[in-house]
Amino acid sequence: MIRNRELQIALVLMLFTCIGVFRGRHVVGEDLSSSYVGCRVLAAGGGAHLYSHDPEIFRTVEDPVWTSIARQAGFSPLGLLHPYVQTPLWAYVLRPVCAHTNFRRFCQLFLVLIMLATSGVIWLVSRYWTPSLFHPAWTALIYAALMLSEPFKYAVFLTQTHILFVFLTVLALVLAERDREMPAGICLALAARPLKSRPASS
Repeated sequence: MIRNRELQIALVLMLFTCIGVFRGRHVVGEDLSSSYVGCRVLAAGGGAHLYSHDPEIFRTVEDPVWTSIARQAGFSPLGLLHPYVQTPLWAYVLRPVCAHTNFRRFCQLFLVLIMLATSGVIWLVSRYWTPSLFHPAWTALIYAALMLSEPFKYAVFLTQTHILFVFLTVLALVLAERDREMPAGICLALAARPLKSRPASS
């Protein structure tokens, strides 16, 4: 009975994941641009330009290196470029992907990861913390309500990656509760990757 229910819920989550990916296929990916272009800057040997930003309006980037790479990668409009604020390790880890894809495909890949992470969070929370909601009907209702909410639609539209780290954090907690210290620690370490603070203006 439990296995039957798990299979049904997995199918519901898979269906909503596919719907989310299809609906978001034309997302702008504005918030993902800094990770992608920053990764390409690092891959091109432009480490000195990784943390480029406008000295007065920090949320924008006015750097010809960034602009050139963004244009070559097919990211537009260029005015939506945001500065890179993560650690260099994040850009380094993304190099195998960003160096061989244009921004559109990079964005689509992260859209799939975002929807999978959303499904993962719903599964883990309902399965281990709210078992009364671990049912195909409740799962469908929760996912439908989430997809209709403005915060979720906006996060998908911008391709925000927060849900990936929420998933890793929830997974770490579930593993820790089951005395799986090592995998729990690895998940938590990945989720807690520190952000670089704003560079000091020269």
